[in-house]
Amino acid sequence: MKLPILTPVDRVDFIERYARGKHVLHVGCADMPFTQDRLARGELLHPRLHACARELAGVDLSEEGIAMLRAAGYDNLYVADCEKPLSASTPDQYEVVVAGETLEHVANAGDFLSSLRSVCRPDGRILITTPNHASIKLTARLFGRNEIVHPEHVAYYSVSTLSRLLSMVGLEPMDWRVYWAEKSPQSRVANAALRRISRLQYFADGLCVACRPAA
Repeated sequence: MKLPILTPVDRVDFIERYARGKHVLHVGCADMPFTQDRLARGELLHPRLHACARELAGVDLSEEGIAMLRAAGYDNLYVADCEKPLSASTPDQYEVVVAGETLEHVANAGDFLSSLRSVCRPDGRILITTPNHASIKLTARLFGRNEIVHPEHVAYYSVSTLSRLLSMVGLEPMDWRVYWAEKSPQSRVANAALRRISRLQYFADGLCVACRPAA
């Protein structure tokens, strides 16, 4: 497929722009096993969504992670397997369903996306962010036979493969972007230069897409 023009965004800013003032479901809200550490550092996405959404619910497979969020003062939280229809676990239909850095964790990606679609309003949006298969940083490390990857990841996606997957479950991409991960001072310096070169955006660290249920 002919790829769309991709421009870089801050991943969290991209999500917040769609979630602001909306009724939002946050899928994978606990981010286990990093929940407590990221809460303490102020890096967990769920508090950011809580600050900008009109109403917020969260769902995660981890009972322990959900318990940590409840202890931190958050409510409207559900323990559920998101590869099964979420409509059986959560009581509402949502204007925005956020699945940030979760798709690459699931064994049955089609079932997972269909589950998200089951709780998204017909006029709503589903937001997905996921690592990019063509990341220049990932590729460079392969020369040293190193693959730095989350131990629970089971897949990488491209614009083409993710587009096909979304189409198969009745979702239509509306807005494609990319993000550059900033996990160290060195990456922040490098990213400032990488973002300026338009052709390099296809080699960014991750993909962002906002999609809607197809008519």
